[in-house]
Amino acid sequence: MNASKFTDMPKIDNEVVTKNLVVKYYYYDREKADDLYFSLPKYDFLIPLSASPNLLLGDKMTFGIRGVVYPVLPNVMHGIKGRMYGLEFYELRLNDTLLEEVLASKQIEHIDLSQSFVATKLLFNLIKDIFAAKESDDEGLLEALALAIVHELVNSLVNPLKDPLILTSQMDERIMETIEYITNHYNENLSIPFLAKRLNYSNEHFIRFFKRETNETPIAFITRLRLSKAKELFQTTDYSTEKIAAMTGFCSANSLSVLIRKHYHISIKELRKRKRTHIS
Repeated sequence: MNASKFTDMPKIDNEVVTKNLVVKYYYYDREKADDLYFSLPKYDFLIPLSASPNLLLGDKMTFGIRGVVYPVLPNVMHGIKGRMYGLEFYELRLNDTLLEEVLASKQIEHIDLSQSFVATKLLFNLIKDIFAAKESDDEGLLEALALAIVHELVNSLVNPLKDPLILTSQMDERIMETIEYITNHYNENLSIPFLAKRLNYSNEHFIRFFKRETNETPIAFITRLRLSKAKELFQTTDYSTEKIAAMTGFCSANSLSVLIRKHYHISIKELRKRKRTHIS
């Protein structure tokens, strides 16, 4: 397997340069190499736009679903594994001073730049907005959007969603596609026969295959994802238990309540007391 070095970065289709932030969109078509290895300065962040990329953090291979953001550590060689598909991602390069000012404004003394965390929809929308505003020549608008992006990025760093779909293994492409489908449709009726049929597998073969790749059954995986989403809603909204159950694919408020206590060893009432700051 060939590796693309720092001098062979993927094609940049678009970029926005402001005073305090550079945002780049990369497309790597894998015509010459399967893997991409490069090093980046401090305060650079990569946002994969598909389920296929893997990012090497030190000696750990981390698999990312859509919406996962990885901070890039300084003075470390990182790799992105394109696997069977083309590779798309954003790079955010922050000005050190701006990041420190945003942290100070939020009265935050330190953030862990070695963690993985989940990007919010707002962050993606702001990135799309700054690309759309690129041709406007409105420097004030670009700087305002850049500042908003940094604030939302910091919010994600300070309040990382504990998403269960950050795994540490290289997966079969069919399971990665299934995981992405489940992630985008977790609140729907996801039966074993339905998921197995998507891969043209028998129910038994699909369960064995999924468990081999993820170390848990499809039902356990779906339940864990739904509970993670429900827990996040309990901690960031005032929605009723009935509404959250409906939003996250549970058949009733009672079943959600029972599973919350079983998996997190805490009641919903106690969980709501642990609300934390959330920027929507």
